[in-house]
Amino acid sequence: MSIPVGKHDKMGMNVIPLKDLTPDETRSFTLDLLKTMDPNDPQNDKSHGQLVIELTYKPFKEGDSEIDTSDGTDVIEKAPEGTQAGGGLLVVAVHEAQDLEGKHHTNPYVRVLFRGEERKTKCIKKNRDPRWEEEFQFMCKEPPTN
Repeated sequence: MSIPVGKHDKMGMNVIPLKDLTPDETRSFTLDLLKTMDPNDPQNDKSHGQLVIELTYKPFKEGDSEIDTSDGTDVIEKAPEGTQAGGGLLVVAVHEAQDLEGKHHTNPYVRVLFRGEERKTKCIKKNRDPRWEEEFQFMCKEPPTN
């Protein structure tokens, strides 16, 4: 999963390997934002800020047709038609960023990319320490492995 942060200029990015996720267990990550994914790039030596997120992989339950709408969103507990065994939801909670680079015109948002699907947080104007507290769900036909 790729996670760029920025407005006009990309402030930073990072990638999270998903193979280590345990089903139904929430994992918190504090990611250092990188200018490029090249580990030898000298631009990555300088701090560009940090991003705090949580990931949870929720496998679909066999035969469970409950749809939880208590929080106002439709959370699918049962696998949609045609989903392979082992499918589920990848839930990404974007909490906050800290010490983003920039002085005046930082209007940050987070773009979450997973298997070609993109979701964005709202843009927070003129803030180097934004709090989003937004959650995104990605449907997986099989458990995330990369």
